[in-house]
Amino acid sequence: MMKKFLLPLVAILFFGINAFAQPGTLDPTFDSDGIVLVNPSNVFDNAQDVIVFSDNKIMLCGTTGTSADFDMMVVKLNEDGSYDPAFANNGVLTLPNTAGSDFAYDMEILPNGNIIVVGAKSLTAADTEIAAWVIKPDGALDPSFAVGGIYKTNLDSGEEYINQVLVHNNLIYLVGRKYTPGFSYTSIAVQCLDLQGNLVPSFGTNGTAYFQTSSTDEFSVNGATIVPAGAIAICGDKYNPNTFTSVPMIMLMTLNGGPVAAFGSNGLWLDVTGGTYYDIEYSNSKLIAVGTNNTSSFARRHNLDGTADATFGTNGTFANAVGGYSAFYDCMLGADNNWYACGTTSSGFMLRDFITTRFSYDGVLDATWGGTGTVVTSLGASFDDAYAIGLQTAGKVVCAGLTMQNPNDMGVVRYLGAGGILASGCMSATACNYDPTAAVDDGSCYFVGDPCDDGLASTDNDAINANCMCEGVSGIQENNLFGLNIFPNPSTNEITLTSDVVGKGTVTVLDLTGRVALQQKMVVSSTQKINIQELPSGIYSLRVMIESKQSVVSFVKL
Repeated sequence: MMKKFLLPLVAILFFGINAFAQPGTLDPTFDSDGIVLVNPSNVFDNAQDVIVFSDNKIMLCGTTGTSADFDMMVVKLNEDGSYDPAFANNGVLTLPNTAGSDFAYDMEILPNGNIIVVGAKSLTAADTEIAAWVIKPDGALDPSFAVGGIYKTNLDSGEEYINQVLVHNNLIYLVGRKYTPGFSYTSIAVQCLDLQGNLVPSFGTNGTAYFQTSSTDEFSVNGATIVPAGAIAICGDKYNPNTFTSVPMIMLMTLNGGPVAAFGSNGLWLDVTGGTYYDIEYSNSKLIAVGTNNTSSFARRHNLDGTADATFGTNGTFANAVGGYSAFYDCMLGADNNWYACGTTSSGFMLRDFITTRFSYDGVLDATWGGTGTVVTSLGASFDDAYAIGLQTAGKVVCAGLTMQNPNDMGVVRYLGAGGILASGCMSATACNYDPTAAVDDGSCYFVGDPCDDGLASTDNDAINANCMCEGVSGIQENNLFGLNIFPNPSTNEITLTSDVVGKGTVTVLDLTGRVALQQKMVVSSTQKINIQELPSGIYSLRVMIESKQSVVSFVKL
């Protein structure tokens, strides 16, 4: 009788400990200690990105191999951390490339449930090309995408890498960088594909857009996100070879491939102090970027003109000093409205550990996470870097990256949460941006017929078409015929509009989706004030139309 009673009691005690453990505690139901090391071939392995599915299974992408020949690798784990035998070869997909090394840096779920993995393929030791692989849920390549499931293109004889893939309006945006052949100079490079893997010629120049301020720019591109109003926010850093320092940067690009002029300086914001941004996210008309200031891990919230949002943290910045050095590599917003960030901290030479931090929506450290707000986890005796984060439906937090063991492993750690940390997104199956991993609807759904902005100045009445693409019809050619000028820009409550012409006309303010936010008929004078106090924060276009002619200028409402 005692034995029959003892086993249930142990189970109850274990359940109680697990259920009421402090958020940020390692999860003992994940491979018994909360840590999984993935190394199927006993070579160098590292994880660069993670996807958590609605069934709590986990997918990792990265590289495997030796220093002379790396291959892309995708691994799928069950909820308990074991390999999922239904995926590829007992949970592991590897695609060898005899011509050189392949690199997988990021992945995303496509509308049909397939996974797109992006990175680069080597052609020679000094020439890599853009690469994207689309795999089915069972791990097989999708032959309907590009050529046999693989898209690749070589922009020139230098190196090209894709660091982030974004899926929006049934289009795929590949965001990365291109090196000048023979030099270290790099430009931001973005390509736009349809869901079949074909370049979209209306984007940039024949499907490819570049950004640089001079031919000697040295940009690093680390992350990107979609601004739903119609832009791509790209983060990283810009290196100065004269001072041997890098500064954080954000570039805002239209969905047509050009810079958003009202952001920063003609689309580019640069910090004045050193550091790097590694990830960027969008929430509630704000951008939040995380990285390092070369000493501490930190997060900063930006308005849509690039300026810091002073309501976040301390004057726009949340600094998180951990050890002698720390950096955030990835972050996510939970349904509990807290930010979760993962990264690394250094305690000495070649000694680094995973860090996971929870801070409030407005940039205040949450000390209930692990007792201090930041959890430090050592996976081994050398260095551990957490590059990616995912949130599970039971409130658990998954961080994945690299640990220097055996000789290198994919390291995956799972922490207990407070419950209810659910992935958010569009949950309507009929929406163009349906997210099958979402457990909380975030109100972001858009549908066929919704207004939008196709990024073309020559079209009006833009709307989402039957293919879930933004499409407009030809309208009056936009230009600044009237010499319009707006100040102050950005502004909070009121703008002053000056013009070279006067006459009866219509003044219209439109947001980035093409929606009319404000419109009034008036006698346009050389100087007049317009109240914008009721407009939400964002980037707007102001259009003045007199008879059959019009002028358009942009401004930012803080």
